[in-house]
Amino acid sequence: MRPSANKVGSGHVGSLRASELAGVPFLLYPKRSNVRLVIDGFFNKIGVAPRVLMEADDTEAIKRLVESGFGYSILPEHALRGRSHFFQKFRVEGHCLKRSLALAMAHTECPRKLTESVASFLKTTLVED
Repeated sequence: MRPSANKVGSGHVGSLRASELAGVPFLLYPKRSNVRLVIDGFFNKIGVAPRVLMEADDTEAIKRLVESGFGYSILPEHALRGRSHFFQKFRVEGHCLKRSLALAMAHTECPRKLTESVASFLKTTLVED
């Protein structure tokens, strides 16, 4: 995502070339986060060395900084849904950025019904790639 001078609806996703990201300022998650490891791997794959101006743990703070014009960012898709924003959403042509999640549960002789219910829902709802 990058800043926009005009309010942009939540549905539009543009496209750009990897070379267009070279030299632009980025606001990213801290290096210690798993999401940042995925993002750094993506930059490596597309051959871009990001110019990181700032790191922040908080997704909403990063979104507001991008809207204020401080730089670009890479955020989870679900964080960009909803109301109109003062930022534009893009995908990098020919490249896909994904992260994997796992469900870990303690094995116990007396499992909680809520835990079993949530686990069952996740197993039937989520699709493996």
